[in-house]
Amino acid sequence: MGFLKGNKFISWSKISILLISAVVIQKAFEVKQWEYKAIIVNDAISYYAYLPALFIYHDLTLKFMDTYKGDKEYIIWPTPTPSGGRSIKTAMGMSILYMPFFLIAHAFAYILHYNTGGYSVPYHYAIFWGALIYLIIGLYFLQKILNRYFSQLITSITLILIVLCTNLLRYVALDSAMSHVYSFTLFSCFIYLTIKTHERFGYRNLILTGLLLGLIALVRPSNIVIVLFFIFWNIHSFGDLKNRIMLFIRNYPKIILLVLSFILIWIPQLVYWKTVSGQWFFFSYTGERFYFNNPQILAGLFSYRNGWLIYCPIMVFSIIGITTLIKGRKEFFIPILVFLIVNTYVLLSWWCWWYTGYGHRAFIDSYALCAIPLASFITWTTKRELSYKIIIFLLVSASGLLGWFYYYQYQTGAIHYCMMTKDAYWESFFKKSPTMKYWSFLREPDYENADRGIQSYIDERNNNLHIICDNEKVSGNYLLSPSGNYLFQDTSSRSSDYAFSGKYSVKISSKNPYAMTFSFEVYNNEEYIISVRKFNNNFKGFLIVSDSENPKVFYQETNEVTFSDMNKIWGIMSIKFKIPIQMHRLKLKICVYNPSDEPAYFDDLEISKIN
Repeated sequence: MGFLKGNKFISWSKISILLISAVVIQKAFEVKQWEYKAIIVNDAISYYAYLPALFIYHDLTLKFMDTYKGDKEYIIWPTPTPSGGRSIKTAMGMSILYMPFFLIAHAFAYILHYNTGGYSVPYHYAIFWGALIYLIIGLYFLQKILNRYFSQLITSITLILIVLCTNLLRYVALDSAMSHVYSFTLFSCFIYLTIKTHERFGYRNLILTGLLLGLIALVRPSNIVIVLFFIFWNIHSFGDLKNRIMLFIRNYPKIILLVLSFILIWIPQLVYWKTVSGQWFFFSYTGERFYFNNPQILAGLFSYRNGWLIYCPIMVFSIIGITTLIKGRKEFFIPILVFLIVNTYVLLSWWCWWYTGYGHRAFIDSYALCAIPLASFITWTTKRELSYKIIIFLLVSASGLLGWFYYYQYQTGAIHYCMMTKDAYWESFFKKSPTMKYWSFLREPDYENADRGIQSYIDERNNNLHIICDNEKVSGNYLLSPSGNYLFQDTSSRSSDYAFSGKYSVKISSKNPYAMTFSFEVYNNEEYIISVRKFNNNFKGFLIVSDSENPKVFYQETNEVTFSDMNKIWGIMSIKFKIPIQMHRLKLKICVYNPSDEPAYFDDLEISKIN
């Protein structure tokens, strides 16, 4: 299906690729990330680092960073190696894909007199165009696959939904240097090549399969699971699987050649790791790991923090569409089902399962596969009764429009990249910009705990908080809490003249006015009570709670003393307060203070979270 222009037939699927490209360009030029040097950022700094290190600074070991004094700007975040060297954190696959565009940008930087260190505007600009070109290549192969099994119209609709109604649009138009659109294209090519290879199990196709699989893994090692699609393609039963295994065994020289082709792509990486670390295989993600015994499947798919199906609702119909493959396109059913199950398990076993970003970006790589059951679902819908067609059309349209709208919300901050909650989501629902109330609902994941396999929020660290300073223990120049977990400044005011408990208190005056100083983080809506015992020798001294950086932001004090015993020897000062709704993650400072020349004694400071 399509239309004629002159004597040439133009297909709807190719028209959809042109439309998608136009939208991407419009969105990119709407923001112009390259002008702010905001494309080669975050993870992309490591993906990209091989290129300036090799072509500009001529030192992949990164030793030049110790002595370089030139005028070329560079941004490289190295990882230390066991041998004392430096390694680029990620593998070099992305740098290989960037390279043609990097070299063009480098030439233009010279011609146009930009800084030629690898990070000025031309380099960012070139990466955007590279991402768009890779997207077009991926869509070209994807439409070739879909056109074999579905109508031109279905293919065209599917391509539009996959790009413009998901987070893929963001990672082409704005976050162009991230790996996802590149992996999407490599997956498209791999699916196409897999079908061709199983139709003709020849040396050429198998060598290309090995090379492409190697590049896929070099870009993102966890994407090696795409090999499952190759293994299970067109498998319908255990009998088919047995025949497939026998096919591999009979053609073992070809399979060996496939494996050798895979290794060939990895040789430069292995040599690089050996050079900088002394190891052929060097795990550069120090302190990061998978927790295969604790995958966050439900959270990764449905959580408000960054659940894939929450922020890419059109993909719900892709998941449903897998069931329609059983009768419609059986050759895809097993390979896609097996891949999606294993891939989901692997992705959501990573310590940072929410993959800081928009719409659970880690799933974008597999959208070429997801397009097939989505097209199958749309095809199935066309064969239903009119009432079902209308209902499904409305649901798909609503999901697509919502996905499109999420793009704008993320850009304005109405969807946060890692701190979303149920309350924040519904406060922002269908609002283009964030409200003041929205910010109060955000909660920050506890990255330190997540890295240990414990899923929590940072503010949960304050739950059951009860900290005491009784002045009895010291550690160096610090007062130490009885539990040994907290340090208070400092020991210079420690005195044995009087004590409420134990042998020591603090004695402060104008010469040394502050004592038992302690800082900690609090979060909006939390409530605390701070108390301290004061010796009744005078009316001097204060208990103070304030923002550690700027007391004008938050400040409370008291000099009122309440006595509970008849002798009125030791009284108690206390401050009860609630953190204002707009003050998320405030660093408080607690202390006792006496500006008078006459000394005051304090003991047993207590900090408790009460709500």
